[in-house]
Amino acid sequence: MRISVVAPSEQYMALAGVRIRYQRIASRLEAAGYTFDIKQISEIDRRVPLESDLYIFSKCYDARSVLAATFMRSQGRCVGIDVFDDYFDQTRDSELIRHREWLRAMGEFCDFFLCSTPRMHDVVARYLPHAPGHILNDPFQTYNVKDVARLAQEKAKRAIRDRRIDVLWFGIGDNPNFHVGLKDLAAYGDHLQQMIRRGFDVDLRILTNRRAMTVEGLQSIGRLSVPHVLQEWSVEREDELLTRSLLAFIPVNGQSFSVAKSLNRAVTALTASAQILSPGYPLYKPLEDFVYDTADAFIDDLEGGKMKLRRATTAALAKKLAVWGDPERESEKLIGFLKAVVETPAATKAPISSVGVIHGVRSPVDCHKAAQRLGYLSVASPMSPPKWNYDVRFVFDQDGVHAQFSGAAKVALASEFLYQLTPGVSPAGKDVVCLSIKTVLPGHPLEAFMSDADQRSQISTYFGAMHLIGDVLSRLIPGIRLHLSELESPYWLAFGDEAPGKRMRIQ
Repeated sequence: MRISVVAPSEQYMALAGVRIRYQRIASRLEAAGYTFDIKQISEIDRRVPLESDLYIFSKCYDARSVLAATFMRSQGRCVGIDVFDDYFDQTRDSELIRHREWLRAMGEFCDFFLCSTPRMHDVVARYLPHAPGHILNDPFQTYNVKDVARLAQEKAKRAIRDRRIDVLWFGIGDNPNFHVGLKDLAAYGDHLQQMIRRGFDVDLRILTNRRAMTVEGLQSIGRLSVPHVLQEWSVEREDELLTRSLLAFIPVNGQSFSVAKSLNRAVTALTASAQILSPGYPLYKPLEDFVYDTADAFIDDLEGGKMKLRRATTAALAKKLAVWGDPERESEKLIGFLKAVVETPAATKAPISSVGVIHGVRSPVDCHKAAQRLGYLSVASPMSPPKWNYDVRFVFDQDGVHAQFSGAAKVALASEFLYQLTPGVSPAGKDVVCLSIKTVLPGHPLEAFMSDADQRSQISTYFGAMHLIGDVLSRLIPGIRLHLSELESPYWLAFGDEAPGKRMRIQ
């Protein structure tokens, strides 16, 4: 079996998710006879034969994944998603509507899903009740038990001798939708101050992504009452500082996004010989024998010479990690799950004769390109960027509304409209063919709507524009399946998060 993970961009390859989740099991999958690779979503093209039996979309939260999944299923391939983060459980947050709509839309094409925690499994299963799910624990990197024991002991002795604790906070420092990262560090900073009150100096190193180093982010950590050094994250720096630091400080707040996270930061710290202090929500409860929740408990054990991670406990740690992140075990479980998915016949679906994507206010150009690369129709709305070379565009002039069609769109038109086509030129300077809407669909409300649309605000016309365009296309191209490409969450409110009836789906 050939397995491909589909990634949104080249930058994805450097993220901790792919590095920890896939690269650490890739060699084991290949040793078991499975071909494994990671592709960028831009590589999916109807002109290039699909080589893999099974595709897993990871962090592709826009219409490209819906279009690509439609294409893959039409070619008889198995399709799944890997859901890292909980952007779906906060139903009162309108900013996340587009993520919820994405998950609903992908659910129509998914044969399975992967996630990293039981909580995330429950969240996704509510959206995809028909699809089996598998919890893939983030696997640890190979480590040496004797080295972990030796380093842990050396660092504890040095801390007692020098009365100084080397502390590391590491991870993604920001998120556009949630208060996490550096804000968590600042909120729980008093635990570090407590170490000072217990007679120790604290040397705090902060290792995070450059994007988080904004004025607001720097102000947050500037309120910490302990000396600190801020550095940009890299794999090499993470390895170096975890090996040097006595303590990894990993506070967790209790919001839905945070409590669905995996154990990977704690596992990474422990296998690098660092003790863990994690105040707040008990995210790392499966590893509680090796995690402190208060600074006082940590200092008590340090001064008493009985740290949670020490030579006498490394055997117990190895047993615990074998359950929660052994790459060999995780590979075997994943192979068994995917083999069952491939061998299970997919539910029969009615063939889709035509597929189109309607672009909204902030539709990315990559979605336009993806639609045409896959042989689907890219459709302009009155709100979409005007200069793209769309397959379908609606133009209003003194003679009313005209639908302009590219050669690819003309082929999809119902035969009764072909004799009414007239030649024309698109705003992009391309030769097109045109249909007069008042001639072919007399009395259609799109005429009145577009004649008055300039007098209304964009958000008030959004609902009408999308649904009227969708209705016209469904009449001109029978059986067409339409998706919506939109990254601007307020405009999803026009549809309603739980709007009844027939809806165009997603981003």
